[in-house]
Amino acid sequence: MRLSALILLGWCAMVSAQEPRTFEKKRALEEDPIAYDEVVELFHSLTPPEGVDPWDPEWLMDPKRNAASAKAQWQFRQSMYADKVPFEELKPFGLQINPEIKGSYKVDVEQHPEWVCFHDIIDNYLLFNRSEFTESEFLRQRGLSRRGLETLETYIKNHDPRNRIVEALLGYTRRYKKEIERPTAKNVDTFHEVFRFTLYFNRIEDRIWDQWARNLFSQLEKSDQRVLISYARERYLGVRTMVTENVREQAVGFRDYITSGEMEASLRRTLNEN
Repeated sequence: MRLSALILLGWCAMVSAQEPRTFEKKRALEEDPIAYDEVVELFHSLTPPEGVDPWDPEWLMDPKRNAASAKAQWQFRQSMYADKVPFEELKPFGLQINPEIKGSYKVDVEQHPEWVCFHDIIDNYLLFNRSEFTESEFLRQRGLSRRGLETLETYIKNHDPRNRIVEALLGYTRRYKKEIERPTAKNVDTFHEVFRFTLYFNRIEDRIWDQWARNLFSQLEKSDQRVLISYARERYLGVRTMVTENVREQAVGFRDYITSGEMEASLRRTLNEN
């Protein structure tokens, strides 16, 4: 589980409220988190060049490709929030209506890697299923070289990014807590501000994970890179469900979760557990 799952709001950025929405910006933001106007264009940019496998390691690691994927996913969540999902335009990219849950969508990520960044494919299974990777010959049987397995074992043993992530998130949470406790913050739309917090919170984590995954792959032969990606595709990727629900009350609750200090305490517990 990614550390951002500690946020009670979690994937609140993928939800939509049914009531009309108006926002007042009381101050300038670096980027408006409630933005989705480029989502279709972004997904089109994620089509690899002709003849390139969408699961090719070099293509998956391309910085422009990853930046576009991250932004496309975020803007899609915003379109869900605004009840303006460009469904027909995104159907070629695997988007489907989920008949099991009203107002939700699903996509087979294994068939449509546009919906994942490079580090999303790698980090969870390499780090959080450590015993399977470092204590068995399973990957050797799949074609990973002995040198590749040794490199993988050494890297995972000596490079655990979780504490670094939590420390970075702690710093950001403290700054945000001070910000929303200011008297002027009472006039700012809570839902808008929580979206902004979630956006930057996830960016901090994604940046560190991306660096972790790239450093690992830079030490592996191309053939070993392909083995790891193939394994991660099989084990990690599948149908992703994106549920819509009313989250305005959750946004208020999440704000209280931060100002009460409970979120900081939760992050500290995670730091101690690691």
